[in-house]
Amino acid sequence: MVISEHCLQYYVDITRGQKTGFYIDQRDNRLLVRSMANSLEVLDCFCYSGGFSVNALTGGARSVVAVDTSAEALALGKENLSANNLGPERVTWLQADVFKTLRKFRDEGRRFDMIILDPGIGFGKSVEQNLELVNSLPSIRSLGYPILYGPSRKSFIGYTLDKPPDQRLAGTAAAVAVGIVRGADIIRIHDVKFMQQVAQMTDAIVR
Repeated sequence: MVISEHCLQYYVDITRGQKTGFYIDQRDNRLLVRSMANSLEVLDCFCYSGGFSVNALTGGARSVVAVDTSAEALALGKENLSANNLGPERVTWLQADVFKTLRKFRDEGRRFDMIILDPGIGFGKSVEQNLELVNSLPSIRSLGYPILYGPSRKSFIGYTLDKPPDQRLAGTAAAVAVGIVRGADIIRIHDVKFMQQVAQMTDAIVR
């Protein structure tokens, strides 16, 4: 099916796509990227079907490198490019592991003006995949950019501890502390006062 968002068109696979086939909760962020991307070199990690890439190009980005492991997602991204009358000359689609690609770019000294990276901790992944993401934070941090990390009450904590969302305080605290140790700079959480103490104490130990 085809949907419209902020005057752009997207092909969406609602039967096989992740979540609803399109990350609706990122609609404002896509528009923000469009407003900021003019003349920038953009790296779109975990690009999926190219929502951020399409907006960056619409906003006048000089170039976009879009990375995802899924060939199907990249193919859909190319369709979304065409659906909005955007040519292929400013975008490079890479079917590759994002973390290996980040390390490769780091070693090559390659830099970008804007990096879009949201691996999506929580819904839609196995417990093992979420734990791997948390442990992969140093690969992202090595690029020299701050990390916003939001593990609060996520499903991987619930599955690990067999706890409902309102009983995941201890698990969230552990995830927050490990995330900070792994390089997270900004934490998005629910239980602000309690987690502020967790973050403050962890910072005092490791930084």
